[in-house]
Amino acid sequence: MIPIFDLDDTLYPERTFVESGFRAVTEMLKTIYGWEPEDSLRHMLDVLEMHGRGAVFNELLESKKMFSTRLVRHCLQVYRQHSPRIAL
Repeated sequence: MIPIFDLDDTLYPERTFVESGFRAVTEMLKTIYGWEPEDSLRHMLDVLEMHGRGAVFNELLESKKMFSTRLVRHCLQVYRQHSPRIAL
C-alpha cells in the first residue's frame, strides 16, 4: 500500500476530513456518555468556525463539564485514527 497525501485540497477538501473525524468523536462520546451526536457535532463546528481547530475538543468537553486532558487525548486519538468517510 502506498500512502497518498492531498496537501492542497485537490482531491478532498480538508473540511471533509475534519467533519468525518468530528463525527467519529461524536459517536465515541455517544457510546461512553450518551451525548447526542448531532448536538456535539454542531458545537464542534461552531467552535471551529469561531476559533479554529486548536481547542475544539476542549471547548466541547468544557461545555459538558467533562473536561480532562485524558479525555481530550482520547478524542484526538479517535479523530486521528478514524477511517475517514470521504468521497472524491
